[in-house]
Amino acid sequence: MCLLVFKDAGRAFAEASKKKSMFKTAQSLVAAAILAAVAVFAITEKMLLVPWVFALVLAVGILGGYIIGIIMNTLGFKGAFFEGLTAISYALLPLSAGALIAALLSLLPALGVAFGAIAVIVMFSLGFSVLYRGIKEMFRCDMLTSFVAVSILTLAFIIGLYTTLGLNTLAAARILGV
Repeated sequence: MCLLVFKDAGRAFAEASKKKSMFKTAQSLVAAAILAAVAVFAITEKMLLVPWVFALVLAVGILGGYIIGIIMNTLGFKGAFFEGLTAISYALLPLSAGALIAALLSLLPALGVAFGAIAVIVMFSLGFSVLYRGIKEMFRCDMLTSFVAVSILTLAFIIGLYTTLGLNTLAAARILGV
């Protein structure tokens, strides 16, 4: 199932919709987390970061899948956590693979970074298009609604991140007496 996302995303989502296997969806998310963790290790050579990156990708996948389910239900479409998790898990695979390929290529002298940039561009394009297609297929909506859902998700993550950072800065300033 993991490789099918790279070859034929439409068929991968059609099979996921038909069989509704949480195991295959979780398998894709874990594979993406492993690829991302190996990518970070290849660049930093710090084993301490590997479990953090692994856990971060899992958390982003699970939280993102849950939020996509909420967004799509609010927009009036049928689906839940499984559909959202499948869409985001399958999209994280090419993103993580692109990061790993770029990390490995960046270790090559001279043109490694340039080839890595090309790999990131190609794989991230695939990853984002898989996310849009996944939402479209899993929730049976049109591409415009899929775009709206991804926009809402992105905006929510940005606002959540900046709000948290802002509150932490204010709390630190209060503690320091500034």
